[in-house]
Amino acid sequence: MHLTVTTLVHHVVADLLYQKQFPLAHFPELVDLATVAFGLGIPLSNYSFVEKNVPDWDFTEWSHKRHGFLVQRALSYASAIAAWVRQQPHPRWDRHLRMDIRQPMKKSLRYLLKTQDSFFRPDTLGQKILEQTQSQWLNLAMEQSASRQIVAVRHIRHEPRLAEEQAKLLKEKLRSRNQFIVLNTLWTVEAMKLNSEEILDEMRGLIDHPSDEVRSKAAYTLTILRAIDDRTVDRLTNMIGSNVWFVTHSAAFALSSLEVVPDYVLKPMNQGLKKALQNCEYGLIPHFVNAFNRWLDDPESYFKMLWADDSPELLGVALDTLEQIRQPLTQLQE
Repeated sequence: MHLTVTTLVHHVVADLLYQKQFPLAHFPELVDLATVAFGLGIPLSNYSFVEKNVPDWDFTEWSHKRHGFLVQRALSYASAIAAWVRQQPHPRWDRHLRMDIRQPMKKSLRYLLKTQDSFFRPDTLGQKILEQTQSQWLNLAMEQSASRQIVAVRHIRHEPRLAEEQAKLLKEKLRSRNQFIVLNTLWTVEAMKLNSEEILDEMRGLIDHPSDEVRSKAAYTLTILRAIDDRTVDRLTNMIGSNVWFVTHSAAFALSSLEVVPDYVLKPMNQGLKKALQNCEYGLIPHFVNAFNRWLDDPESYFKMLWADDSPELLGVALDTLEQIRQPLTQLQE
């Protein structure tokens, strides 16, 4: 019944948005945000984390599943915005929220009350605040508010007459001490396909950033822009040994895009592949295997040399992955 009610609420809000001719009513994440804004966020936030699937006889069957379209962190912040806009520093309704939503919601609300740091503000209600010119976005990106900087950077799009100013601003934002500003600037650089040497040099420097998220995003963006140079290869090789999954993933993805690498890269990649195989990290294994497929004339013999004696089960997975990687190429040639 709980799931039925929350699903019904979602569809009712979607219908309201369509009636009001809201242009993005087909995006379920935005419908969920609107649900919170309409004051219906409690049932939306209180979805059950564990969904039990009970067949006729086996009552041990169950699985974890997140319902809805927004993660808990987004729901918490959206609830904080809803209280802030209504000038409710201590909303009574928050007691009905689940604890994992309520606690970060309270923290976010205290931040908003103290700093007023939000792109969406009570005094902008009814205004089309996303309809800004590129000049206006540039000005907003230079304000002190981190939220305004992030939203503004995300909306920068190539405009020839402002190209120099845009590039200068994005280069400056890549140096920000706020990792979220840096991450969103990397997104914009990637979307705009900016590949000036000044921008690329700034991004290459971010491979040494203290934030794992920034390092990984910088590696990914440089790969998309085909801007991995020799110095970057050295740093990416060091990232392969990280215990953080997405750091290793981004480094393997970046290195696997190269046709040739120095010989010293092979050993860390061997170790990275073996670790991924042992941990059954099936989203990571193809990047390593694809790299060896690019770099070596006979990757099958190479894998057999590494694991035929002590880890035949790992060898089997590596060879199966290699076959899957090659299969689309074979079909394409046919």
